[in-house]
Amino acid sequence: MHEQLHRIITSERGKNPAFFLPGRRARCALAAVFFLLIGGSVTGWFFSGRYLAQRRQIAALESELAASKSLNQRIRDQRAQVNSSLAELKKRSRLIESILNKVGVALKMKKSADGAGGPFRKPVKDSCQDLTLEVDRFLNAVNSVPLGPPTRGIVSSTYGNRLDPINQKPAFHGGLDIKGRAGQKISAPADGVVSEHGCNEECGNFVEIKHGKVFRTRYYHLQKKLVSTGDQVIRGQTIGLMGNSGRSTGTHLHYEIHYRNRPVDPLRFVQIRNHISRFPTRDRDIS
Repeated sequence: MHEQLHRIITSERGKNPAFFLPGRRARCALAAVFFLLIGGSVTGWFFSGRYLAQRRQIAALESELAASKSLNQRIRDQRAQVNSSLAELKKRSRLIESILNKVGVALKMKKSADGAGGPFRKPVKDSCQDLTLEVDRFLNAVNSVPLGPPTRGIVSSTYGNRLDPINQKPAFHGGLDIKGRAGQKISAPADGVVSEHGCNEECGNFVEIKHGKVFRTRYYHLQKKLVSTGDQVIRGQTIGLMGNSGRSTGTHLHYEIHYRNRPVDPLRFVQIRNHISRFPTRDRDIS
């Protein structure tokens, strides 16, 4: 007898209709169902794996895009900081140059248009390095220029010809007299080295400071000297106390500036105070 596949279905009325499949057909049907189930599972697993891989790729791309956006933002921020720094350097450079122009100090640098070779590179616009070097050069110059008043007080006698206060004869006054109180602090108006100090009948207690290669300042009639020859001084450092020593009619400071070994009017250097106050001083004695 041939093998048959029987299926009994119970109806609501209690009857049991049945149907059967011959054996060969039964095996084919079962095989078809098996392959449908297995094939569906494999296909589902295959497409599910591809979907997950694609999702991982999309997530990686989204992460790279976010990192790229963050990097671009950092680059924009850095560019903004560099541009701000360049603008500040240019502003400082113009300010320093204007200060030096006001006191008549020229920044001379020999230049030549003749080249001598070297690697070829495209021109750079707004070179930060060049601008930094320029500002450094200006700052070095400013640090060696005596700017601002060496002490507080009232100008009692200016630079130039005058009647001598002691013998009332015409004389040349090579500095600026600033009246103040005895013991008042005298400060260096620029970085430098004490080139001389001493005491004599005319100048009383005095100090001379060399600032860079072209400037010297002198301070006469001091009550007390607080520095010695060879000492390094910085702008704002107290170097002595105001007094009435030497050939003097009252407590005051006689202040001289020499430029290239010639006396110049200190008043224009003192009056630059509003500009020099924009630069931080290392000593707050000057107000």
